[in-house]
This record gives sequence, C-alpha cells and structure tokens, in this order.
Amino acid sequence: MKKFFSHTGVRWGAVIILLLAYLLVSQGLISGVGLVFNGLNCLGSMIMIANSLSLPKKDWPVAVFNVVWVLIAVVTMVGALL
Repeated sequence: MKKFFSHTGVRWGAVIILLLAYLLVSQGLISGVGLVFNGLNCLGSMIMIANSLSLPKKDWPVAVFNVVWVLIAVVTMVGALL
C-alpha cells in the first residue's frame, strides 16, 4: 500500500482516472460536455498538479498542462450548469 502512495503510484492513479474519463466518453457512455467527464478530468488533473509540484524537482510542464486542463473542465462544467 505504501508503494501505491509513492509519487509514481499517485501519478498512475491520476492517469487511470483521466483514461477512464476518455474511455467512457469515447464509448458514448457519458457526455463530453457533462459533469461526469469533466469532473473526472478535473480530479485527475488536480492530482497530477499536486503530484508534479510536490516532487523535489518540480515538473512544471506537467503542472502547467494540467492547470489548463482543469480550467477547460471547470469552464465546461459551469457552462453545463447554466
């Protein structure tokens, strides 16, 4: 269990969440503009941001990419709610 919570384990968990969102939308099981897809993207990307910035040598490209990904997801979720 300790190994899962290592930086690599957490990063893999985030990747699985992001891939699950893509799989679900690709198979037509959820909407690409819906709350589930964008919520999963937000969650996975926020984990990636936290993980990337908690490393001894910050992984800025991954963090910045995921900040943009979160912003896109949040804007889409707000639009879906309005």
